[in-house]
Amino acid sequence: MPALPSPRTPDPLAAPALNSGMLGEVRSVLADMGEYFDPAGGHRILRADLAGGPLLDLGTYPVSLATWVLGPPETVQASGVPHPAGVNGQVGAVLNSERGEQAVLHTTLFSDTPTTATVAGTEGTLHLPGPFYHPGDVLFTPTGGGTPRTYTEPRTAHEGLHFEAAEVARRIKNGQSETPLRPLADSIATMRVMDEIRHRCGISFPGE
Repeated sequence: MPALPSPRTPDPLAAPALNSGMLGEVRSVLADMGEYFDPAGGHRILRADLAGGPLLDLGTYPVSLATWVLGPPETVQASGVPHPAGVNGQVGAVLNSERGEQAVLHTTLFSDTPTTATVAGTEGTLHLPGPFYHPGDVLFTPTGGGTPRTYTEPRTAHEGLHFEAAEVARRIKNGQSETPLRPLADSIATMRVMDEIRHRCGISFPGE
């Protein structure tokens, strides 16, 4: 895999738990996102001509979480399973950093999976109940059997996308082409990892 940029420190506005030191040294990220799609339903995620399969849709969430928390990986290992519709149906990936951190990621079209995420460090663990990409509760468990704490925020689902649209509008109004909440470098790191996963799994699309 080509050398990737050095990992950046997560923005303190977006990651107070990570920057506070409460987790100690972050060592692991576990994330999953799976949703069942009926092969007879004709959904665009099952169409090869529309770059279907879970990776470029559902899979962007666990991959972007891992690269945001740990930075770009040094190595990527992945395995995929085909879907009868002619697209990839399931992917499992392991990302390793040169510092020994590891992310274990999974995405599938075959089943409804828990869609949870865990960020684990030497001093504690953060657990994001499913679906982890929605705002909602975060559970912190200290290492060694301390008292767990739950951080609660209002839960929203896809209607929360209006916050993203509003941020785009603010940045455009201010003459900016990106936001510090999700810099372009983060998106590029995510896409490079997904390209490597595709390469490892032999996933290609018409016209490539």
